[in-house]
Amino acid sequence: MLIVFSIPAVQTFVAKKITDNLKESKDVDIRIGRVGLSYSGKLNLQDVLILDHHQDTLIYSQNVKTSATSLKSIYNNNPTLGATTAKQLYIDMKVYEGEERDNLNIFLNKLKSQQQKESTPFVLSISRLEVIDGRYSYINHNLNYPEVISLKDVNILASDLLVEGSDVHVDIERLAGIEKRGIQVNDLSTEFSYTSEEMALENLQLETPYSRIDSDVRFDIVNGFAGFINKVPVQAVFRPSTISTNDLQPFYDKFGNDKEIRFSTRLDGILNDFLLSDLEMNGLDRTRLKGELQIRNSLSNEEEEFSLK
Repeated sequence: MLIVFSIPAVQTFVAKKITDNLKESKDVDIRIGRVGLSYSGKLNLQDVLILDHHQDTLIYSQNVKTSATSLKSIYNNNPTLGATTAKQLYIDMKVYEGEERDNLNIFLNKLKSQQQKESTPFVLSISRLEVIDGRYSYINHNLNYPEVISLKDVNILASDLLVEGSDVHVDIERLAGIEKRGIQVNDLSTEFSYTSEEMALENLQLETPYSRIDSDVRFDIVNGFAGFINKVPVQAVFRPSTISTNDLQPFYDKFGNDKEIRFSTRLDGILNDFLLSDLEMNGLDRTRLKGELQIRNSLSNEEEEFSLK
């Protein structure tokens, strides 16, 4: 079998067979350059590419290695994978102008919509995932500043990744990378879930060289991401955390250097109009706040009047 899978023509044939089957049964554009079998008993997928509904790149990986016993499950469109390594994994999430949902959500809902025609629902599971030298971006073309987040040099250790229809769940044990604005993410861990109704980051722990955040964050996305800062409800609980002004300067350059803000609070509302309740904050040399703050229009253009009560 190893000898057969070492033949490039066989690798290309198997890859085409798998991707053609996925396109026919799921109406999604997934392409695999080659499928090989390594001497260590791992499936070796080369040039894995997923295109979105605008035929632009949604997910790409130069090389994915996973359990060889999963070949049959991949062919049956219900991959059950063991320990998996993805090198140069790129995820480019977008909300196109005039659309409400991001391209990943639309892709996953295509998989979900096909379930009605099939006896077996689409389920992808990966017991252990390592991402090496990855990249992640989220762009919303309906915003004044479309590039919401952009991470490079991303390395991830995760477990129990489950894609079930349009729902995604994964336990991110460690994520490190560099945000485009220059913020170094040393360590991020969270229990992440993404459904058609909610995006949640439970037990979110985020560390940079200067800051440490401990929180739970939930976004209500029943109506999609359209009007993100003005329409998408968000709830967050921040347990005792510390933010350095060094990490705030990329967003607002009037902060000084090396000042700490220690705080805990609960956030409810939308990003452009939210209430901070049970707020306890001290730092910035000699500042202390305790109570409630209502902050409005902090992300609006200059025509909208900023308000802090």
